[in-house]
Amino acid sequence: MIILGRKYTGALLPVIMALCMCVFTAACENDEKDIPVLNRKKVQIEEGKNISTFMSTDSGTMKAHLTAPLMLNYRTDSPYVEFPKGIHVDFYVQVPNGPKLEVLPIETTVDAKYSKYLQGSQLVLLRDSVVVFNKITGDSLHTQELWWDQKQGIYHTDKPAYIYIKASDDHQVGHDGMWALQNFSKWTLYRPEGTRITVPEGVNQ
Repeated sequence: MIILGRKYTGALLPVIMALCMCVFTAACENDEKDIPVLNRKKVQIEEGKNISTFMSTDSGTMKAHLTAPLMLNYRTDSPYVEFPKGIHVDFYVQVPNGPKLEVLPIETTVDAKYSKYLQGSQLVLLRDSVVVFNKITGDSLHTQELWWDQKQGIYHTDKPAYIYIKASDDHQVGHDGMWALQNFSKWTLYRPEGTRITVPEGVNQ
């Protein structure tokens, strides 16, 4: 990725965090009147511009590519990263024993005008004009807020979600949100016209 004009390569968001975090130490003697000032929690913010970084598996197979025009790294008790000017992620087709550290065909893309990464829980909040698009099937998801669970490889939201199924030229709405696998090959809508619909495996293939 490119941070403040310098180029780095590594894992997706955890490495962004590691590269941007700096440790500052200081020691000095203070009067009692200065102690309250020292006890105040200060938020340190590091800024990265024109972010471009890749994520790979432990075996070295490329998984995803993240780009963003601006990244703000907040160093607090619960550290997090913001992408206030938007984020784009390409997820590559995963082939068992496939090529390592090479760009594979893109399977799914994710776009949002705002994103926030919670380091401790490895959750990513996507907000404002969120679009998930499966380039293989042509299916897409549109919503104003979406949570991306990196550990489980799923998306979920309790906000209205709009799904387009290309194979049947069908538009569906989940008024109470939805759940989906990260590659968008299987998903569930909540309260479409008062019911819950689960899309069977293979329907999008």
